[in-house]
Amino acid sequence: MGKKGKGGGKKEKGGKAGWQPTAVPEEPLMIRKPIVSHLTLQVRGVVWRVMDFTVRVPASMCVFELKSLIEQRHGGTVTDFTLYKEEVHPTNKLSDPSTPISELDFAASGPDEPRTFYYDFAPRVSSCPLLLREGRDLRVEALQKAEQAERDAKAARYAALKGGGVSGALAIGAG
Repeated sequence: MGKKGKGGGKKEKGGKAGWQPTAVPEEPLMIRKPIVSHLTLQVRGVVWRVMDFTVRVPASMCVFELKSLIEQRHGGTVTDFTLYKEEVHPTNKLSDPSTPISELDFAASGPDEPRTFYYDFAPRVSSCPLLLREGRDLRVEALQKAEQAERDAKAARYAALKGGGVSGALAIGAG
């Protein structure tokens, strides 16, 4: 076997003195999303309590977005309504739809406290005969007929006990 030689080329001297650190980039490696504050809104109808709801929305939400949210809850049938903050009073009427909800003054101004909104609307007036017709429920009609038949049977039994019988009741009614 032959003799092993040491490396064939020249080596740079200086070791650590020649080392240059890599430059740190100025832009951040990760961009954090800004923390969006949220508000809890209680939306209540003046007339119907069935349609009341509570929703958590971004603080940047505007009044017109709240109006469209209410319209969606009603299926698009309610479009012209008045929106109030805290209580139904002319001073609390929200007239500017571009105002952010976070800029409205509330008595309960804590970040976690719900802010109450009320909305009021007039019912839609129509001359359509189908809409003006009274609703018909066959179950209710059947119950009313059964109650009437029961009252008639009870009256007939009472008249029979009094001595006149059915014909006596007819005679009293005819006389």
